[in-house]
Amino acid sequence: MIGVVHTVGKNIGVNLHVHALVPEMKIIWNEVKVMEFFDYKYFRKVWQYKLINYMISKNPKKKAEYLKMFKDYSNGFYIK
Repeated sequence: MIGVVHTVGKNIGVNLHVHALVPEMKIIWNEVKVMEFFDYKYFRKVWQYKLINYMISKNPKKKAEYLKMFKDYSNGFYIK
């Protein structure tokens, strides 16, 4: 998978989002398998966890504010 984080939208305003290219196949022990399902719920939670922890590492003073996002966005960060 390849992912790119964008911080602005079309109007040059703040619009944090990710573009992701997800393959339809994966290789496990030299065997090609087709991925029939992409778990968006799991991906939203992982993206949220990774991003919040990264923000905490860059600005520890706001840790409480960032951790509150887990409660405010209990389903993870939205993925379009």
